[in-house]
Formats: sequence, C-alpha cells, structure tokens
Amino acid sequence: MNAAQAKKIQLFDLLACLGNNPATTHSTGDVWYLSPFRNEKTSSFKINIKDNVWYDHGEGVGGNILDFVMKLKRTDFKGALKFLESTRLTTGNGSITLTSQAPSLFDRRKEMQSEILEIKPVFSFVLKNYLKHDRGLNLEVAYKYLKEIRYKVKDKEYFALGFPNRAGGWELRSSIFKGGIGEKDISIISNAQNRVHVFEGFMDFLSALTIKCNDRIGDNIILNSVALKKRAIEYIKNKNYSEIYTYFDNDPAGEKTQQEFKAEFPAGVVPCNYIYTGFNDLNDFLVKEKVPLCQTKK
Repeated sequence: MNAAQAKKIQLFDLLACLGNNPATTHSTGDVWYLSPFRNEKTSSFKINIKDNVWYDHGEGVGGNILDFVMKLKRTDFKGALKFLESTRLTTGNGSITLTSQAPSLFDRRKEMQSEILEIKPVFSFVLKNYLKHDRGLNLEVAYKYLKEIRYKVKDKEYFALGFPNRAGGWELRSSIFKGGIGEKDISIISNAQNRVHVFEGFMDFLSALTIKCNDRIGDNIILNSVALKKRAIEYIKNKNYSEIYTYFDNDPAGEKTQQEFKAEFPAGVVPCNYIYTGFNDLNDFLVKEKVPLCQTKK
C-alpha cells in the first residue's frame, strides 16, 4: 500500500473498525466523536466525510488518515501504512453520500454495527503470539479468562481476543485493534472475598495474575474504561469491602480516577501504582522490565 491508496480509505470506516461510534453529525459533512486520543465526556474530535480529514479541538491538531494513524499508534509514516494495510479496509472512494439531512450517514452507521459470529477458546496463532510476546502474559492464565471472538463489521469478518463484561458485552483486543462489541460495562470476578483489586483494563488484571499466579487473593473489578469508574464505586459500596487495592495508569486520567476513589473511600484505598513507577501501567511494567513469570502447576 502506498500513500495515495491509504488516503482513499475513509476515516469513518477506520474509526468504526476501531470501535468508535459517532456522537453527532451535521449536514456540513462533519461527524463528531469522543476523542480516540484520551478519555472525555464531551466530543471534541471530528472528521469531515467529504474531505476525509480530521481535527481534534482538544489538542488543536488534525490532518489526513495517515496523520491520524501516526498519532494514534505513535508510529512513523511506514508504520502507519503497514497498520492501514493490516486492517484490510477498502481503498475505494467510499460510499457515503451526504444530502442536506445526511440520512445516508446514519444508514451507514447502522451498517457498521458489529455482529458476533463465533465465541471459542483462543486458537489463533496470531492471538497467542500477541499475548505471549507483545503482552508478556502467561498463556495458561490468559486462556482462563479470554475467548477468541470472530465477528463481522458490515461485510468483512475479523477476529480478536475477547474479555467479557458484566452486561454481556466484550472488550476486544488484538495487535491492530482495540474496541468492544455489545454494551459497555465493568467486569467483575468474584471470589467471595472482603478485599477487592480494581484494574483500569483487563491486560493489567491478567498481568497481575501472570506475576502472582493467584486470582483468589480477593475479588477483582476491571473498569474497561475510566469513564465507568462510578459503576465500580457503586458496586464497591454495595459490597462494603474492607480493603480496596487500585491499579490505575500513571497518567492524568489514572491519577484523577485514583483521587475520586480516595474521596469515596478515604480509609480503605491502597494505591498500587507505585509498583510500576516510571511505566504507564502494570502491563507496560511487565513487558519492559521482563518480570519473571510465575509457573502454573500442571
């Protein structure tokens, strides 16, 4: 794939493939989203269907689809081309036609809704390799909690690792995709304990298990997004845990979430992000520090 071919891929299609749905749309051809670059409640990121360009009002930056991928994936020009080629999105001129009311955009959004085709144990070598080498996880631990999800977006089929949430939806991950299917919610793994461990994402949860090889030292809550922190707080209040251990990212969003937990539970919260000081999250620590993996019993 060359630059000219890449620029023919519709940003709308790419965002749908990445699990980002529009928040609002306008007859001008602008489509607004919650920014894919950070957590936010008010949409500040937009694309223009006609010109196939994007602009992030929160950071004051924008550009074409290659600029978007380079920023999102923190890669260079060649890396962006490689990523776009791996998505297998078509490089045609697109099929979105806007009228003054832009009805076809809403039709298109409906067409882009995902459909699960199959849920099965992790079988794909690509996904196993991603877990072991990219994420540094103990495969026996990961297989206990993950499934391989085969799904369809419009007329194309994809596959990814799936982690279930409380509402019956799935968090999806692969080396080229981060998104979800079904309703968004927190995930809860209960072991009928008086203490709870709260993780920002399921890769951090699996990283903790990879290091400790023990998931029964307490209950576990995975936010799946810091935007869902209030659901976790409500659940914790109802369960009345005596000890709350948090594993949030070492970034502004993680720090803000930590502060909210401390405000809600002044005496019960034990922040554990000191374990991975200097790293973005627990999985980043596991991979880059090459932490020795525990050995599961056969």
